[in-house]
Amino acid sequence: MRSFLTRVLPVAAALALLCGPAVTAPPAATADRTALSIPDKPGLYQRVLTRPDARLLTLPGGAAAPGPALPALSVLYVFDRRAVQGKDWIEVGAAADAAQGWIAAAQAIDWRQTLTLAFTRTSNRDPALFFRDHDRLTHLLEAEDLVPQVDRLRAEVKTGRFPADFPVIAKEPDTYIDPNEQFYLLPILAFEPVYLQSGHETMLLKVAAVTLQAGEQDLLGTDTAVKPTPKPAGKPETKPTGKPSASRPAGYRAGVVFVIDTTTSMGPYIDRTRAAVRRIYDKLRGSTLGERLSFGLVAFRDNVEAAPGLEYVSQVAASLEDGRDPATFQAKVAGVKEAIVSSKGFNEDAYAGIQDALERIDWSGFDARYIVLITDAGARDANDPLGRTGLSAERLRLLAQEKDQSGGGGKIAIAVLHLLTREGRQTHEGATRQYRELSRWGDAGDLYFPVEGGAVEAFGTQVDTLADALLRQLESASSGRLIEVPEGPKVDPLERKTALVGRAMQLAYLGRETGSRAPRLIEAWVTDRDLIDPTQKTLEV
Repeated sequence: MRSFLTRVLPVAAALALLCGPAVTAPPAATADRTALSIPDKPGLYQRVLTRPDARLLTLPGGAAAPGPALPALSVLYVFDRRAVQGKDWIEVGAAADAAQGWIAAAQAIDWRQTLTLAFTRTSNRDPALFFRDHDRLTHLLEAEDLVPQVDRLRAEVKTGRFPADFPVIAKEPDTYIDPNEQFYLLPILAFEPVYLQSGHETMLLKVAAVTLQAGEQDLLGTDTAVKPTPKPAGKPETKPTGKPSASRPAGYRAGVVFVIDTTTSMGPYIDRTRAAVRRIYDKLRGSTLGERLSFGLVAFRDNVEAAPGLEYVSQVAASLEDGRDPATFQAKVAGVKEAIVSSKGFNEDAYAGIQDALERIDWSGFDARYIVLITDAGARDANDPLGRTGLSAERLRLLAQEKDQSGGGGKIAIAVLHLLTREGRQTHEGATRQYRELSRWGDAGDLYFPVEGGAVEAFGTQVDTLADALLRQLESASSGRLIEVPEGPKVDPLERKTALVGRAMQLAYLGRETGSRAPRLIEAWVTDRDLIDPTQKTLEV
């Protein structure tokens, strides 16, 4: 489990992530029992969260059970509560049918809601602030001068110099933490809806968080002086700014795999895609960025049993490893041609191409990861007997976002360039639904980009815009700047959406790379919406 909040009392250093111990079960159970139910809620069990250094005892007030202290925020079921010599104890177990020992009640937090929170992506908002108590946060939300007050708090957090009773005790990290990639637990202890003068409703949430900082001795509520965590060797500090700042960008690499329909009539689009990649390689020739951007290509057609002349359903024409060298890539994809026979029906097995791009391409070592689907047809869906994968658009998207992270990368974003040709007009409506679902991504909504009329020239413009946008993102990340998200009515939606995705990937990269210590255990109040802009969600259940 990862520690993740930045403690701002008394030091407002912007810290990143420290891998904490895995949540392990206490020693073996002593008897088969059933946990206590929540009063008036039969079937719902009482649970507690452990504080740091909680130890399991064989009897209340007795000797410690074998093994180390329980990890902070271990989730345990409650089997009994008892007072011994004026001190309260709780009998607990890791499963609802097996008591395993006792812990001091003071070392546990009752967890009645059994709900947890996750941060939303931080690409377009300031980090959330965590407050010492409910009333200070409520008064702030009701203040007529809310905006200047919040601005002052953020400015003071940035300086690290503020009084002992400063209302803010922690802040969200500047870089996004993906809970699928780096698990953290942010349990809800209490909640209260509040209606704002803006007309929006926000939820006040009391939460607990595991944090640990060098030199800290006490839990939340003390004003013990805490020394800043020493900077890890070879790692510069993350800058404590209100907006995220890029750091350690040197190794940032981007991988782009085109998944292209190679059925009949697709020849001009195949050629234009090759030309777009060649143009980018020419731009990068002699630049150090050339080593940080790689292309791959997967070609797909359709069911070969229904139409044997198609030769293949899907094949990897060039891997990302091939794409590290322009000459190798061009040689590999030179033989990619359109089919000479038609498939059965207009839809093709685009999902087979996506699956091969996910599973047969080695994405390790790439921090920005993109699949670009290019097709003029709909896809063989999960229930289509001619489809190879048996997967839906939603499942493929989830596979892309759950891709194994052991290689040190992040989620894979899927973009779709859908050629709305006259020949395929009967499939446009269904294909649009499929590809919007396949390409959904956080703040960007979806990465679905239709090419009206399917004109090769218009398609070429889209491909060049996409390639140039990715190149600019790589240049920004590699030079230590955060990727900018262009705004305004004249901004190309493709450019803006890919920038949103690129920034999210960059923030996730920084979250992985800027390792540091985090605070210890806090209980604090936070809102699920931005303090100044309530249209921005900061946390979600």
